[in-house]
Amino acid sequence: MQPEKKRKFSFKQVFIILILIGVLVVGGGLTYLKSYFDSNRLKKLVIPKLEAALNRNIEVKDINLKFWRGVGIRVDEVKIANDQGFNEKYLAQVDEFTVDIALLPLLQREIKIEEVKLVKPIIQLAKNESGEANYKFRL
Repeated sequence: MQPEKKRKFSFKQVFIILILIGVLVVGGGLTYLKSYFDSNRLKKLVIPKLEAALNRNIEVKDINLKFWRGVGIRVDEVKIANDQGFNEKYLAQVDEFTVDIALLPLLQREIKIEEVKLVKPIIQLAKNESGEANYKFRL
């Protein structure tokens, strides 16, 4: 009977295995976050706070987290209602609203916005008969 040979791993092999494990853990974590914070859950978290802050009704078709080139959020078909007393139904409408945030400053509890993108924005600025502007919010 021959004695068992112990397999030795080179530093390069161990390094590659650790990198692969790290990629799998990060990939799995991002997949979990994306599935946990689905569109319906994000709507329940975000829209009531925005409506309270702006004192306006807000309609949103879809909200998704982004993890490409940092962290971000994408909101599809956003509509901010006009206040009563204005002719137009909406103050603002946007087909797509995207905000990208730098990842490294988040680790230091700082928010650094890298990009804000509005696709096909329609903004209806107006004054009603009593001279009130629809873009002045009662905060």
